[in-house]
Amino acid sequence: MPSHSLIVACSYRKLNNKSDCYPPQILVELLSSPDPRTQEHAVTALLNLSINESNKGAIVIAGAIHDIVEVLKHGSMEARENAAATLFSLSVVDENKVQIGAAGAIPALIKLLCEGTPRGKKDAATAIFNLSIYQGNKARAVRAGIVTPLMSLLKDAGSGMVDEALAILAILASHQEGKVAIAQADAIPILVEVIRTGFPRNRENVAAVLWSLCTGDLQQLKLARELGAEEALQELTENGTDRAKRKAGNLRVIHLPHKSFGEVGTLNLFKSMLPTPLLFSGSESLPSHSSSFNLLVDTWIET
Repeated sequence: MPSHSLIVACSYRKLNNKSDCYPPQILVELLSSPDPRTQEHAVTALLNLSINESNKGAIVIAGAIHDIVEVLKHGSMEARENAAATLFSLSVVDENKVQIGAAGAIPALIKLLCEGTPRGKKDAATAIFNLSIYQGNKARAVRAGIVTPLMSLLKDAGSGMVDEALAILAILASHQEGKVAIAQADAIPILVEVIRTGFPRNRENVAAVLWSLCTGDLQQLKLARELGAEEALQELTENGTDRAKRKAGNLRVIHLPHKSFGEVGTLNLFKSMLPTPLLFSGSESLPSHSSSFNLLVDTWIET
């Protein structure tokens, strides 16, 4: 069996297109090692290899996805975090989103989101967000119980995960099952609070969630209005970011017989600030933990 240091060194040589290195198949076999350190180094090596776009296909062909998901479920915390990061890297390829979701990764990612280190939680959130671009994975995430931990992170300003929680909620809210689950989680009060006081990108994501929740649901719309969503949204159209102002410029408020925007007008305010989902086109390098999520959301939200 190759040494731990040799496994990692090999992955860097392969990343730099050196040929004298173990093929992905050998690293995939090492993922099943009973030795936790060997498993950790094998998944780390695969993460390093996956950064290079040309290696992603070979890793998947070697059958890595199933074994990486097993490490994500049962490995040490370090191995689970690197497994999550590897799945994110592989999910840059759209076809892999389907395979990764079908392999059972999403419940394990949600578990890591709940109990991981700060780095592990961000790895999990980034992977969940990217996987959920594929419509079928939205339903998988909702059925696996993603909304409850997202709401907990959203309510805990000290978690450092508010950006991630809101961005995932925004993408899940576009799915009917996600919309229902978010509404059942009593999300409107905290969403209205964030749109009043949150950072600009968070406020835009909240507008997306509110639009989805309130469309066709007068009870949710009434609650949002009672909590002051109209005023907060109007303030955002006047004093928000350039992106919010551009969206607000397309606002067509239907004039009602009273001064209030009313139900239709409020919905138009939400709609004017909706992010538009776009497929993530990928990157030649895997961003750092602190920047990868922002890069994903920047790609997802229209510029």
